[in-house]
Amino acid sequence: MPTYEFECDECGYVQEISYSFAEAPPLGTPRGCPSCKGTARRTMSTSFETIISDDPDNVPPQYRVSKSPFGMTPAAARRREEAYAADIATKRKKAKEARSGRKSGMQLTHSIPPELYHGKIKQTGDRDYWKDASNRNKHKGCKIQ
Repeated sequence: MPTYEFECDECGYVQEISYSFAEAPPLGTPRGCPSCKGTARRTMSTSFETIISDDPDNVPPQYRVSKSPFGMTPAAARRREEAYAADIATKRKKAKEARSGRKSGMQLTHSIPPELYHGKIKQTGDRDYWKDASNRNKHKGCKIQ
């Protein structure tokens, strides 16, 4: 989970708070300062930048795909991510059970959420991004086997 910094306008106190990507407040969001009770605002955190560059599953907001032109609430995004994680866990369990039984000619290797699938194509500009096995293997959260 990335860490975001809030710096107080009055005393300069810096507070670090962890949020998921879906819950992260926008830059400049005001918050009460625990030190002087003034106003602290969110600044860009170096740990946030590092996580963005290292996490292949992170798609920057300008490349995300949304059904609604108004986007999605953080709670709805969290519920959708939890549903995807539960679906992948179920598929992993079934794949493990299938491997212990008979072998099939066709095997499911990844389960890629549509937002990630289309967002990565839009982000990279590569229509064949998901056809490349090295790109697929970067996304460990989507891997079934």
